[in-house]
Amino acid sequence: MYSSNTSSSFYLLLAMVVAAVSAQPTRAEIFEEFLFNDPAGTHIPDAANTGTGGHQFDTDEGTGGDANADVVTNGLGQLNASLKNNDFFGTNYSDTDNITSGRVFGVMELTWDFQSVFNPSADEEIRITLTNNDPRGTQVTAQVEIQRTGTSTININGVASTSGEGATNIADFPLNITQSAKFIALVDADLDNDVYSVLFSDDAGSSFTSIGSGSLAPTRIVNAMRFVLNEDFVGDNVLIDRVYLTDVNPAVNVDLLTLEVNSTTGLATLKNDTGVSFDIDHYRIESPTDDLNFATWNSLSDQEYDAIDGPDADSIVGNGVGETWDEAGGSDDGILSESFLLSSSVFDPAESVGLGHGFQVGGDLSMLNFQYRDAITGNLFIGNIVEVTGASADFDLDGDIDGNDFLILQRGLGLTGQVNNSNGDADGSGTVDSADLAVWEAQYGTNPLSAVSAAVPEPTTGGLVALALATTMLGFRKRLTSS
Repeated sequence: MYSSNTSSSFYLLLAMVVAAVSAQPTRAEIFEEFLFNDPAGTHIPDAANTGTGGHQFDTDEGTGGDANADVVTNGLGQLNASLKNNDFFGTNYSDTDNITSGRVFGVMELTWDFQSVFNPSADEEIRITLTNNDPRGTQVTAQVEIQRTGTSTININGVASTSGEGATNIADFPLNITQSAKFIALVDADLDNDVYSVLFSDDAGSSFTSIGSGSLAPTRIVNAMRFVLNEDFVGDNVLIDRVYLTDVNPAVNVDLLTLEVNSTTGLATLKNDTGVSFDIDHYRIESPTDDLNFATWNSLSDQEYDAIDGPDADSIVGNGVGETWDEAGGSDDGILSESFLLSSSVFDPAESVGLGHGFQVGGDLSMLNFQYRDAITGNLFIGNIVEVTGASADFDLDGDIDGNDFLILQRGLGLTGQVNNSNGDADGSGTVDSADLAVWEAQYGTNPLSAVSAAVPEPTTGGLVALALATTMLGFRKRLTSS
């Protein structure tokens, strides 16, 4: 049973943790967001809004009633616009708290395959509009539009108010008639400087292209986000994955953090092989085929990596709630995941951190997924996964090959049935033998996981050291045999 003092201390600590979390750098905000993860058959006005504003779409009952009445979700996280079978202008408004300054981004993610017969008098259009008045306003602040203009032509363009207020439009940019990879279109409105731009990605966000910029009408603000499906989309396989309004730029062409996996040894390593730093507070490695190795995962939590002294009563580093990386409770051979509540870890250029033998040798590496979260913006990125093969004599996973690794090899000599290199099986053969000694000798003195160069012995010196250690090893093995 807890005493009242114990209970009071717990709640005091909890309050301190909450205060510390609140003091972290301001995260990006997603004001309105529709992921269309609703049950199959959900109409647009009933789609859930997961943004901070939480305003559902308000469908415009224009000519012909609700033009999007037949457009519903497919149960797979998409809105099936191909169900729209009329030629009306189908508008949907999501109100938002007035945004009067800064930059705001209207974004849509979708795929399409236009196959229907083109009707030149009824161009199919998909729009995201940032409107100037609540909510059924037709006064455009800035807009991105995807428009079918011919049998085999698709264009993307930008629109701003042109009612004599100095605003300018952005000219058409041609697109492919079929878009199988996720397409991301966004309008970036800079309300402080009265300019806007339109960008797109046709490779699911790996890179972005700008089609140009224009001027906004002065004093324009954003009061609502309008999502438009215009004309008939039947037969065109148009699927909307996401529509959202945010204050963080999603069109940043960033280098990505890498998860390197050695399929020979099962060693997993977080590597920054770019020229920029990464500040992360969460990562997740997922294998739907359960080919991870939870038992031999050397997590950042296990390593007390970047542990801090948090707001608890003592000054001991890493002993309080959130003071270190913490493994997710559901981690297993299908998911390896951990987060840092009170801080984060910066991976400098060329820095690497081993995660132990987190992958099962012989597993399906092609099914792995690696995600991490930027600690400053809150953006979740899908990182690179790189497969490497070959022997590794870093048996203690400390980032270098030295005498400590030889001692592990020495103790493991003769062992069979090895599933990783933790006992000295450097070549992945399953047995610790003289071949592994040859690998250790070849790699002795190297520092593969560190950005700091290590002094490597001259070949003659290295050979003498290896010979001396090999002699010791053989002598040790003889003593074991005769005892």
